Amino acid sequence: MSIEIDRERTETYWERRRLNESVEHDLLTRLEAGQECMPDIISCPVASCRCPLTVKFLADRIELACSNCGFRQTVKRG
Repeated sequence: MSIEIDRERTETYWERRRLNESVEHDLLTRLEAGQECMPDIISCPVASCRCPLTVKFLADRIELACSNCGFRQTVKRG
């Protein structure tokens, strides 16, 4: 049994629908630096979807949205 399978069984529904913390950190770093593009495609965290997310850099936050399943998340400066 791999670690990934164990993680999937122990995560709550809320945790499964959140972005990885390292992705959030990378997004906030780019927002602070004034960069408005991502070198990598960010995929939807919903396991049954995994489509690319639309990323919008705004003045004080970043909005992520999935056009396939309706997932939305806002990442704000902390």
